[in-house]
Amino acid sequence: MSQTRTVLILQSDRAAIFPLASALRQSGWAVLSAEDAAFAMSIARRHKPDAVILNAQLAGGGGVVALKRLRSSMFTTQIPVICIVASNSGERSQLEAAGAQEMIEPPGDPQTISAALQRYLSQPETSTQVPPAILGSPEREEAIRKSGLRDSPPNEAFDRLMRLTTVLLDVPMALASVVDKDGQLVKSQIGLGLPFAAERTIPLSHSVCQWVVAGNEEIVIDDAREHPVLRTNPLVRDRQVTAYAGVPFSADQESIGSFCAVDSKRRSWTEDQVAILRDLSIVLQSYVTVGTESLDRQSKMTAVANGILAATRVLLRPECGDAERLELARIIEEEGHVLVRQVS
Repeated sequence: MSQTRTVLILQSDRAAIFPLASALRQSGWAVLSAEDAAFAMSIARRHKPDAVILNAQLAGGGGVVALKRLRSSMFTTQIPVICIVASNSGERSQLEAAGAQEMIEPPGDPQTISAALQRYLSQPETSTQVPPAILGSPEREEAIRKSGLRDSPPNEAFDRLMRLTTVLLDVPMALASVVDKDGQLVKSQIGLGLPFAAERTIPLSHSVCQWVVAGNEEIVIDDAREHPVLRTNPLVRDRQVTAYAGVPFSADQESIGSFCAVDSKRRSWTEDQVAILRDLSIVLQSYVTVGTESLDRQSKMTAVANGILAATRVLLRPECGDAERLELARIIEEEGHVLVRQVS
């Protein structure tokens, strides 16, 4: 190899890690390891390995859980994952559905693994969509149903937040969307082009928001044309989406949607702009929480109180003009009435 490559071994059996790691080091690899699924994601995010070798029997939730976490994040989804799993294992189909590149019989012959690593690194795959098995999990589907957002009419409260976002962040586009395995359902938007604005849906092939939802993580990108996952997205290629900042919102403790600001040109998002987006997303989250049928009154009261505090923080910012302050004051007043009804 012209440069040292790094591989992450996810294996709970320490005795099995040593011979594999030793063989890979002799072949020129730098080796990292973890014995628990809970640490897999943090190590992958921090060290950005070139490949992952994953044992299906990994402690801390199992190999399927670890693989789904890797595939859910835009920052780790590109990493090739080779799974060590028995051919008769019930987890084999789950690993395949979650995006494993190859299955190798245990205990995992070092030569076979090394050959697989060379093969995938010489012809890297480009992951541009979240695997359907992740976006379409039963838990997420049930949370979307309970939220009532899939079948609800356009929401003026959401629309006001979109208008505030475009003004305060000086962007041409803002969206609030619910994402599942079938696509991105746009609940509110400003600046979205046709045909998506009329249809109020965006296919996953064009969706950036799917990564916010799948990874349940904030994504802030100055120029999507430079990101390996996003640069082939049709909306990025057509320069409708270049700079992107998105924050997830949830229902019933499951990430179901994204609240985002979009610019058609490159920009460096400031800390203040991202803070405003976060606060406006907290207001939106309060609307979602109040409308979710399964949540108790205390959860709804807490969400509304957080929404009032967040709207107040935005109102006090110097970016606000008189019109924006008036809009935020109305939001705070309406949220206050909701809180009183919850208390009563």
